[in-house]
Amino acid sequence: TESMLKASIETDANYKEKIAEKYKLPKPWRIEVYLYDKETGLSGVADIIAGEKRAVVAEIKRFKRERYQHQRIQLLIYAYLTNKLITPVEKAILIHEEKITLEIEITKQHLETIEKEEPPTTNPDQKNAQHVNTEEYVQKQKNKNFLRRKNSSENHLSQRSLNIKMKNI
Repeated sequence: TESMLKASIETDANYKEKIAEKYKLPKPWRIEVYLYDKETGLSGVADIIAGEKRAVVAEIKRFKRERYQHQRIQLLIYAYLTNKLITPVEKAILIHEEKITLEIEITKQHLETIEKEEPPTTNPDQKNAQHVNTEEYVQKQKNKNFLRRKNSSENHLSQRSLNIKMKNI
């Protein structure tokens, strides 16, 4: 019901405020902030944006995974969006099970890497792989019947390309 959904959302927001308090994040706290950049098409909901002039972006996960590189990228994208749309970001933190798993001091290089994302390589295993147009790549995959859903694959390709770049920062 609607009241159950509202209670769930309030509980989640209260939980995030508890985390912000626990780690003494600077106020004001913005909880579950929808971020969207028309230029890049990047969007998402940051769990916490803390502070006014120099922000801390926090992504909170209730359960820890062994591998969380994709969550690191998500966090860096939220830092980029916050920096571009709201206020400069000094650091980003990833929290699993109420413990800080990852803390990143945001640099100009992080922000520029996200801004300058390029299409993926045709074969990431090749030493001298060539960059291709994403549309060409998608069309090839369609022709080979490997592509089930265009949108999810394009998002996957962009994430993979960004993933490769972010590992080097």
